[in-house]
Amino acid sequence: MTETHRVRVLFEAYRSGVPLRPWSLEPENETAMAADLTVTASGAIDAIKHLIAGEQLSNDDMLAFGRLNFHSFLSGWEPMVALYDDIPILDPSVGPMLTKHSKRFP
Repeated sequence: MTETHRVRVLFEAYRSGVPLRPWSLEPENETAMAADLTVTASGAIDAIKHLIAGEQLSNDDMLAFGRLNFHSFLSGWEPMVALYDDIPILDPSVGPMLTKHSKRFP
């Protein structure tokens, strides 16, 4: 008897016509790993730390959020930070997930 295993792809590239994956996917620890790697790859660690802490954001932070959202998109994930107004908004599931599962975000 063969055993089937469910495989979840966390780092699949964007494909036209396929909806972007939300950051609220379960299991949370696997999604947190994808979020952590995306933040790291985009060079947005400090910017996300500032946003989570509610600190003053610099122009460099805003540029990092743009890179972060582009990396998210290329990896098939929804943008992590909404950039509609002067105040960026982190996806509500990302902050708690990163602080719980990542060593980079206390």
